[in-house]
Amino acid sequence: MASPTDVLNLTNSNLEQYLSSLSSSPSTLLLLNSPSTIAKYIKDNKISHVLFDCDGVIYRSSTPTSPTLIPTLRKLEKSLSISIGFVTNSSGKSRLACMEKMVQVTGLDDTFRLEAFFPAGYAAARYLKEVHPTVKKAFVIGGEGLVEELENVGIECLGGPANCHGANANANANANANGSGYDFSVDEKQLEELEFDKDVGAVVIGMAKDFNYRMLTLATTYLTSNEMNSKNIQFVSTNLDPFDVIGPKSRRQPAAGCMVKAVEFAVGRESVTVGKPSEFLWDVVRKELEGENANANANGNLKLNLNLQPENVLMVGDRIDTDIRFGKNCGFKTAVVLSGCTTGEELAKMEREGAEELPDVVIPHMGLFATRMGILI
Repeated sequence: MASPTDVLNLTNSNLEQYLSSLSSSPSTLLLLNSPSTIAKYIKDNKISHVLFDCDGVIYRSSTPTSPTLIPTLRKLEKSLSISIGFVTNSSGKSRLACMEKMVQVTGLDDTFRLEAFFPAGYAAARYLKEVHPTVKKAFVIGGEGLVEELENVGIECLGGPANCHGANANANANANANGSGYDFSVDEKQLEELEFDKDVGAVVIGMAKDFNYRMLTLATTYLTSNEMNSKNIQFVSTNLDPFDVIGPKSRRQPAAGCMVKAVEFAVGRESVTVGKPSEFLWDVVRKELEGENANANANGNLKLNLNLQPENVLMVGDRIDTDIRFGKNCGFKTAVVLSGCTTGEELAKMEREGAEELPDVVIPHMGLFATRMGILI
C-alpha cells in the first residue's frame, strides 16, 4: 500500500513536469508553493470558506496526499477565520460514509461535522425533494450511498447495487425488478415480458461498479416506454466524471459518467446533473451553511462566518472538468492540486493553449496549508 510520502513524491514529480513544461514561456497561473503564500492569498482575497474535493485532494484511494495532511485538517477545522466543507462526486457514499472514510484515512474521530460533507448522491436526493417533490419512487443505478440518501428523503428505490434490499446471488427471480442478480442478459422475448413499476417517477444514475446490460435495459425502458408515460419521468445523474485515478500507479477506473452516457445515448435524452460542476450543488451547500451560520450566530458561536458571497469562497480540486469548472460556474476562486487526476504536463498544456477553465492558482498539495508549527491562515 502506498504511503503519504509516496503520494507526495508523485505530486512533486507532477510539479516538476509542470514547471519544466513552461520553461520556455512564463506561467500565467499563480503558484502557491508555501504556507505563507497560501495564507497571503487567502487574506488578500478575503476567503471565508474553503471547499475541498476529497479523492485526489485529501486522499488517493485511502492514503493521505501528504505527510502533513492530518495536522492541516485539524487546524483548518479549528480555524476561527475560515470554514471548510467537502464536496465530492463520489456518489456511492452517503454523507455519513464520506465522513467515516475521512475519519478512517486521518484518524481524526472528533474533528469533522456531518454537515460539512456534500456527496453527489446527497445532492441528487435534495434535487428531487426540492424540485420534484411528487417523486416518491425511483429506479436507481448506483451504490448504497445513493440509495441511502434517496431513502432518507422518503424516496423508495428500485435497483441500486446487487446487495441492496435483500438481493443476493440467488435473486434471479427478482432480477427483472431491480436489475441485479447474476443473469445480466435481456433478449427480445424477455424485454417484451418485463414488468415495470408504474409508480417510478425518476431514474437516478451514479457510480455503479456492478453496471450491467439488464440495468441499462431497464433504465432505457423507463425513460422511453409509452406505457410508463416516460416524458414525465425525471432523469437525474449525480455526475459525469469519465474516470477516477486509483493508487500509486495512477490506473484509471471508469466512473459514473460512463454509465450515464450509456443511458443517455440509448434514450436520446440528457440527464440533469446535480453534482460538480452543477450550480445546484452550490445551492445545497449555501443553504446548509447559512442554516448552520444562523444557528451558530444565535448561540454565540463566532467560528462560522456569515459572509457567503461566492467571491469569498475558494474551491480546491484535482480535476479541471469538474472541480475547477464548478468553481468557475459558481463565481468562486479556484485552486488545482497536483496530487490527483490533473498532471503537471496536462496543466501546462492547457495553459499554453489558453484553455477557458484554468484555475486561478496552483497549490501542489493539501499539506501546504499548514506547517508543523501550526496553521498559518
